[in-house]
Amino acid sequence: MFKRLSTAITGVALICAGLGAPTQATTLADALALAYKTNPSLRAQQAALRAADEGVIAARSNLLPALSQTITYGRTVNYNQASNVTIPAIGRNP
Repeated sequence: MFKRLSTAITGVALICAGLGAPTQATTLADALALAYKTNPSLRAQQAALRAADEGVIAARSNLLPALSQTITYGRTVNYNQASNVTIPAIGRNP
């Protein structure tokens, strides 16, 4: 990781030196910012890195548990039902 970073910093420094732009960068961070702004291949590689990072997130999300919910609501009204009414017989004692 450190070797890769130092190689990238060295490459950025060499690119900045070869651009012929005014050397206003006073720190390494300024030199890197200038290189990222002015070098299209670095910008393309940054975009590819962001896309790869998003691909990792999408692949990892497939391994996580999923949660789903379904809610159903319904109502049925039937006005044609006969009521359960009993009429007592006249003259009979229960």
